[in-house]
This record gives sequence, structure tokens and C-alpha cells, in this order.
Amino acid sequence: MAAPGFDPDAHRIRGSSSDAAAWVAQSALPDDHKAVLQQFIARFPSLTFFKDDQALLDHVEQEERVKLPAWFRRQRQTLAFVAPPVHFRIDDFDQLGPRSDTLDRIWYATDLYGYRDDEQRELFLDKGAIFPFVQWPGTDRSLFAISTSDDSDEAIWEFAAEDMLDSVLDGEPAREALNKAFDSYASMLSHIIEIKDASGKVIARTGP
Repeated sequence: MAAPGFDPDAHRIRGSSSDAAAWVAQSALPDDHKAVLQQFIARFPSLTFFKDDQALLDHVEQEERVKLPAWFRRQRQTLAFVAPPVHFRIDDFDQLGPRSDTLDRIWYATDLYGYRDDEQRELFLDKGAIFPFVQWPGTDRSLFAISTSDDSDEAIWEFAAEDMLDSVLDGEPAREALNKAFDSYASMLSHIIEIKDASGKVIARTGP
């Protein structure tokens, strides 16, 4: 993602849980999303949170040759995640999916990954109309993505790259491989039960 001379880390605004709570409270996000995000922050009170600035998102669009939905930009500029590098584990999806039975073994990592090469861009973006931003590290067997074709679609979609390729080779739409994992970005965060930092320390969520 990063081009020479551009430091993504310099464009991530960090803050405590109190700072993050203020970012959310002062944002223009829907009230129901705000409530879920505040709950997520309260579950990990000792961690550092971050949000992206406009320059970083503009850089991603330029480098990845993609137009990010307005809602995704608002979310990432309000609250993106816990300060990287961290991995996280979820308890479930909003809807049953192919990876539902293996979630106890998957640690996910989130960043604005985009497309690894032109072949992946053609499959994911040109055919699937998605932008991946979460992955099962070291594998393409589970990725989370957002839609790039419908700005009103705020769902988080889960898929395996191999399944999408199989759909295309079988003459089916690439999006047949997508599974609606979460109704929203906020809902995705609400399912996080553990976060593992760079040292390997695991922090479990507190509270309901």
C-alpha cells in the first residue's frame, strides 16, 4: 500500500479509550452505530485506538486505483481500530458462513490491504467489486471486504479467494462467493472477543 516517501503510520491519529469515545460521540455516524462503537471501546479500555486521516485514505485510493465508499471513509476517520500491529479473534458472524465453525482457530489482522497484484485486483475489484481490508494472515482463505459498487451497502462481506476464483471459472458471478458476515463495520467490532498485540499478549474483552 505504501509508496516511497509516504508513511501511513504518520497519518493515523492515536488516542486512549477516552479519546476514542470522544471521537465517536462527536461524529456524524448513526446513533445506533455510535452505541455499538462505544461498547467496543469500553470492552478494551487499556488499549490505544486510532483513526485514519483524509490524506491516508486518499493515498489508498490512488495506490489501489479504487474509490472507497463515503461511509467507509467516515468510519475510518472516526474510529478505525486498535493501534496496529494487532490481531483479533471474533466469536461469530451476524449470519452463518463457511468459516463459522473454525473461528476459534482464526486470528484476523486488519489494515487497508487492497490488492496484492494485478491478477487479484482483476478478480476482487473488476469482477467482485470489493475492497479487502481484513485477512487471515498468511492465507487467502478468509478475507473481509466492503462493496465498491454500491455506496449504500455498508455490510462487511467475508470470502475465500479460491471460492471467488472457482465461481468465475464456473461462469458464475464473482460475488456468488461472498458471504454477508456483518451488517456494518460497528457490528464487526462488536464481535471481537480477543486482541493479540505484537508481543503475543492476548487481551480479552471486558464487560458484556
